[in-house]
Amino acid sequence: ATISAALQGFSTPIDEVDAMSRIIDPVFVGINTGINHFGKFFKDYKVSSW
Repeated sequence: ATISAALQGFSTPIDEVDAMSRIIDPVFVGINTGINHFGKFFKDYKVSSW
């Protein structure tokens, strides 16, 4: 898959570090503030509408 993507000039819109940050940010916000968000859609680290 990596070779095929390279041959076609494909690159993902975000890298692994950015993806991990977006996933884990709500967890740390919940730990640090006590406010737990669940069942919500996040865009750019903020709650957004579906």
